[in-house]
Amino acid sequence: MLPLGKTFHIAPSNVDTIFLYSSLIALMCGNICLIRLSSKHTEQINFAIEKKVKTVIGISTDKATQPIKNFYGFSKAAMEKLFLNANSNSMTKFLCVRYGNVLGSRGSVIPLWDSKIKKDKPLPVTHPDMTRFMLTLSEAIHLVFYALNNTQGGEIFVKKAPATKIVDLAKVYAEIKTGNDDYPINLVGRRAGEKIHEVLVSEEEMRNVKEMEDHYIIHRELEFDLDSLKKERLSEYSSDTVPLITKPDLKNLMKDLSWIP
Repeated sequence: MLPLGKTFHIAPSNVDTIFLYSSLIALMCGNICLIRLSSKHTEQINFAIEKKVKTVIGISTDKATQPIKNFYGFSKAAMEKLFLNANSNSMTKFLCVRYGNVLGSRGSVIPLWDSKIKKDKPLPVTHPDMTRFMLTLSEAIHLVFYALNNTQGGEIFVKKAPATKIVDLAKVYAEIKTGNDDYPINLVGRRAGEKIHEVLVSEEEMRNVKEMEDHYIIHRELEFDLDSLKKERLSEYSSDTVPLITKPDLKNLMKDLSWIP
């Protein structure tokens, strides 16, 4: 997997696939950084076409869906648009996968909770109604290779997943780690740009979705698409529109994760 800005360190002409993800620097730099990121993605697209790379997969995020609330989301949305539109002008296939936080990853809340538990402090939760999809690392990896094996070029792949309330996740995680089924929770309020619910497919995008058994495949919008006039209006795919995992099932899921002792 190649991080942003490192694409040009590979020069072989027989590269089949590039996995590309953006830098978190977009959180700090504002409009100037967003422009730089978009420009960098354009350079990466041209590089892949020049080197005759067969497939380029952009790793995107729920933050790229409407409403976009921070510059990290803007940078990911820009990547998606550039990648999907790049398929019109080359033999290289450009596509994206989109998911939210992965359980136990560096960007998830679990490492923070671990640090609080070690100090016997309450677990911080930003909002009592906040929900998130439950995606494990193995499921995130599977999504990438599912997309690679099923792409025609120009799609965004989303994996269907169950969801949970973050407050329930905190209580179950604390019980597993400490044995205390009434571990204290501290409601701290939402952070700037944070959504109450995780949206993986927006209402507008649902007009261009092909629904599979375990996935949604979002296709690129077409100019003057007459077929879109015939399509019924569909609700967005978000963590508050799917059944929530019960606490017993959540506990079983967490216990099956290898990084939880």
